[in-house]
Amino acid sequence: MIRIRSVLALVLALVATVLVSCGSPTAKQPPTYTNAQLEQIQNYVSTLQEMRDRLEEVPTLIVQRRWGDIGSVIHGPLGELRRYLKATVRTLLPQDAQKADVFVEDLFERLVRLDEAAVANNAEQALENYQRAIQDFNNFLELIP
Repeated sequence: MIRIRSVLALVLALVATVLVSCGSPTAKQPPTYTNAQLEQIQNYVSTLQEMRDRLEEVPTLIVQRRWGDIGSVIHGPLGELRRYLKATVRTLLPQDAQKADVFVEDLFERLVRLDEAAVANNAEQALENYQRAIQDFNNFLELIP
């Protein structure tokens, strides 16, 4: 009788071991975008692309030394830029949102410096900050699915 208990205990231990080793949890699916999220993001992107196109007016204004018009572009047509960028960041997956948020902050820092350079009538600084702002804007848009 003792022998049967020992064999039975050994069999149960083997069965339990096999079940535990074969019953691993299913692999987690990486987070993905829903169709509704993608549609919302594309709506934001179309508006952001229009704003980016408006930003391309700035180099001509710098060359023509139309400093007041530069401020008008930054504060006028691009006045809603932060709202659209932040709304877009909120719809992104967490790993993309972190990267995008850095580009957004850098972009606005560049736009502030561009505006300051325009007020100071400093074409060199204005062009440099414009180029960096465009680069940050492009980097942001590349993160968008």
